[in-house]
Amino acid sequence: MWRSRHPEQRGWIEAYSPYQKLVPGKTYPVPFILTSTKDGRVHPAHGRKAAARLAALGQPYYCYENIDGGHSAAANLTGYARRLALEYTYASRRLVD
Repeated sequence: MWRSRHPEQRGWIEAYSPYQKLVPGKTYPVPFILTSTKDGRVHPAHGRKAAARLAALGQPYYCYENIDGGHSAAANLTGYARRLALEYTYASRRLVD
């Protein structure tokens, strides 16, 4: 259940929330969910929850969770390069396939 210190905000948050708009019977473009276990701004549970909802709906998706990175999902240059490679591979395959 969604809870907030400001319950009056629920309506407008649900209006733009991609998670709230996932419904059975629709086909969605295959998303790439990128998250980080150590993200101090956006908890990785948000990405995990979206992946679980897509799986429950039988929708395909890609998901990568970096266990070392912070908010940008990269703790160092190697992690940053890995993230960019994943993003570019995803984008090029989506454009070509």
